Amino acid sequence: MVNGSRSLWTALVNPDLFVPAGVPSESAKILDFAVFPNPVTNKLSIALNLNYSSQIEISLRSLTGEKIATLFDARHVAGHYQLDKDISALGLATGLYLMELKSEKEHKIIKVAIR
Repeated sequence: MVNGSRSLWTALVNPDLFVPAGVPSESAKILDFAVFPNPVTNKLSIALNLNYSSQIEISLRSLTGEKIATLFDARHVAGHYQLDKDISALGLATGLYLMELKSEKEHKIIKVAIR
């Protein structure tokens, strides 16, 4: 071991220590999401890649952190999802907002532009 890390030689000798690129270990916390189109007009779609079962809450916040709306709040099993939402009834002003995603293991925020 060099600096506490396993060497490639160790991985070749003991394949149980090797995890191929792109294949997460069971303990990996991998949660990816994206909003499109961005900027958003009336309808948005959220692409969600979840590698573990979890309660998922997706909310829209102002730049100051004030919660404007909870868009989704449900339990999901591991998988790929596309969640569609019509936000025209929210009466949002043009500008930047934060899309917050919370799971039982992670918390992520991305910027979303509303036109």
